[in-house]
Amino acid sequence: MQKASRIVVIFLKDGSTPHELARSVLQFLKISITLLHEDRLKQNGIAKFVIDNMFQQRLNYHIKKHKLLVRKIMSKLIKKCGVQFITKTMPEYHRPMITYLEKEKRKKANKKEKERLLALMGTAPQEVAAAKEDDDDLSSEGSSDED
Repeated sequence: MQKASRIVVIFLKDGSTPHELARSVLQFLKISITLLHEDRLKQNGIAKFVIDNMFQQRLNYHIKKHKLLVRKIMSKLIKKCGVQFITKTMPEYHRPMITYLEKEKRKKANKKEKERLLALMGTAPQEVAAAKEDDDDLSSEGSSDED
C-alpha cells in the first residue's frame, strides 16, 4: 500500500494529467491514508511525500479543482499525524488551509458541546430557537407606537 501510494501521487506532479486521473488519485489517497497507520505515514515519509507532491506548485490546477477532496485528505492527515507535523511539512503558501481546517474543527466541537449542554439543561436546540423567536416577536410588538 505504501509503494502504491508513492507511485500514484506522482501523477499529481504533472500539470498535464487528465482531470479524471487526478480525481482518482485523490480518492485513492483519501482511502490509503485511512488505511495506513500513523507510524507508517510519519516514519516512512509517506505523509511528507504526499504533501510535497500535492502542493509543490503554488497553483496546482488539480488541487484547485478538487478542493473538498483535498480538504478531506488534509483533515485525515492532521488527525493521524498531528497539526504540528503537517504544518511543518506544508509549504508556506498553503498553510491557511490548515488554519481553516482547524477552525472548522473547533466550530464543530463547540456546536456539539453546546447541544450537549442544552440537552443536560433539559432544553432541545429547537426549543431554544423557538423561544428566541418568540422573544423577538414580543419585543417588536411592544415597541410599536399606538396613538
